[in-house]
Amino acid sequence: MKKVVITLLLLVLPILSSCSSKRDLPTDKALEDGSFFYRNTSLAFSVILPKEFENYHTQKTSGVNYIDVEFFVPTSDERFGTQVPGYAKPIVIRVFDEDEWATINEASSIYKKLGEGNNKVYTILFWEKEPKDWQEVWHGEVEQAIIDNFEIE
Repeated sequence: MKKVVITLLLLVLPILSSCSSKRDLPTDKALEDGSFFYRNTSLAFSVILPKEFENYHTQKTSGVNYIDVEFFVPTSDERFGTQVPGYAKPIVIRVFDEDEWATINEASSIYKKLGEGNNKVYTILFWEKEPKDWQEVWHGEVEQAIIDNFEIE
């Protein structure tokens, strides 16, 4: 009987683990195509960032009714870097509680809704103007790729 239970566990565990909605990608190094995988377990989301985000940093801040995850990338443009010296902020992912989001007029919000899950609403805001050294690599396709590679876990 013990062997049957062990055999069943060995068969069922891999199947159950493959049903997880979490992407199993490394967060400590670039992916094969040079892009970067970022996971925030406390807010239950992940996103794949473009290869140009090498040496990026994140910062988590809280407002009265939301939590922001701010992404910073290196820049030599001196007009940027007031918040983090030598870095510009291309992305803010703002996470609202569902109840709070319901009070916001989505059409007038500067944040674009990415999705809902875990009783939260996930939104994104891209920089309004990119630094000089990012103008040739930043375009609408980069923003769309970030949106397409965002996942609520």
